[in-house]
Amino acid sequence: MKNQYLLFITLFAFTYSNAQIVDIPDYAFKNRLVNYNCVDTDGNGGPDADADTNNDGEIQVSEAEAVINLILHGYEWEQIYSLEGIQSFQNIERLSFSDNSVSELDITQNQNLLWLECPFNLLTSLDVSQNPNLLFLWCSFNDLTNLDVSNNLNLRSLSCSSNQFTSLDVSNNEMLYAISCIYSQLSNLDVSQNPNLELLRCYGSNLLMSLNIKNGNNDIIETMLAFDNPNLTCILVDDENTNYPNCDSDNDLGWCKDEWASYSEDCELGLEDNTQISFTIYPNPVQDILNIEPQLPLETVEIYNLQGQLISESSKSRVDVSQLNAGLYFVQVIIDGKKATKKFIKE
Repeated sequence: MKNQYLLFITLFAFTYSNAQIVDIPDYAFKNRLVNYNCVDTDGNGGPDADADTNNDGEIQVSEAEAVINLILHGYEWEQIYSLEGIQSFQNIERLSFSDNSVSELDITQNQNLLWLECPFNLLTSLDVSQNPNLLFLWCSFNDLTNLDVSNNLNLRSLSCSSNQFTSLDVSNNEMLYAISCIYSQLSNLDVSQNPNLELLRCYGSNLLMSLNIKNGNNDIIETMLAFDNPNLTCILVDDENTNYPNCDSDNDLGWCKDEWASYSEDCELGLEDNTQISFTIYPNPVQDILNIEPQLPLETVEIYNLQGQLISESSKSRVDVSQLNAGLYFVQVIIDGKKATKKFIKE
């Protein structure tokens, strides 16, 4: 009798849990799950079924737990604002909800997650500390002020461009082979602890001042795009004399940097602070004549615009900039075979 009672309780609990309905407050989220193809059942990357397998207009816990790949790309006519209820999808391995209006996300219960794709949303925070199996993270074009991936030791690919955080620590992510953080607010980027890196995109930042890619394995980096960084004058590498792959920025290939940036094995504080060659410029801002005062004889003086285009070249210490449009420029001097760069403003 006792065994029959225990069996009854077990069966009741199992039946109740499977019939339990997941609370999904956001109409668009629920509508997508119930009425549209959003589940990738064959693993080919495209949705081919809805999540409401019994067609009752609700999502039971059992239905949520059956979902492995969930794809919820946004539509202009129906935006998802909340993914409350995603916690019940405990077996999910891929979650993709790009081009929506989600501002908060709780995936702490989704510990099987391998792939998270959430670009072009309104996320201000993202906690992936409870997702140790995560391999792929694409969270670009949000409003994130912090991103902690220190617990994601299996992470292979990270794309976090166009966010608001000012620092990014990837020192624990030795498995990373691709990092994209273009148009970021980062002032420093250190990938020296990422020996498997094959691709790095960090161009288009007005704040990036130091870049360390001295990881002991620069030979396998096929793509390194660090151009359009006006404050970046020195890039730390394994061997400054290596002939790195030619730049092909149109096809995301090769090693690309600004003309004023140099590869070095010891950047220290950057070329502007390099005491081996010292020079001053005045006035700054300037209207007509930019004066250059070096400690040693000048060899070459070059003026570049923000796009890295060479504007003028001479060996004179007085440079006529009166014909330049107003804006920020760079003067690069060569002294004793070494280069140094300073910024100046044309009024």
